[in-house]
Amino acid sequence: MKDLENFHVLEIKFVSCSNGASKVRISSDRFGESVLIPWDYSLNHSLEQAQNYLEKNGFELIGKGETKLGYAIISTTFKGLKL
Repeated sequence: MKDLENFHVLEIKFVSCSNGASKVRISSDRFGESVLIPWDYSLNHSLEQAQNYLEKNGFELIGKGETKLGYAIISTTFKGLKL
């Protein structure tokens, strides 16, 4: 059996707030943390929003995927989201 490499999976979800402000939630089950980032209207998609935030904060991203409730970004960076 082949050894599988371990990665940090970050869940991405679009959040519509009651006051009409859109946000993106990035969650890390590994670290038990999540952050809400305000919608950046210069970007299009929630996945793009999360990618931009994570890259600006030093995360090395290597892949993406879909989940039941949104998306996932795969990273080789193992650190919490509370910066």
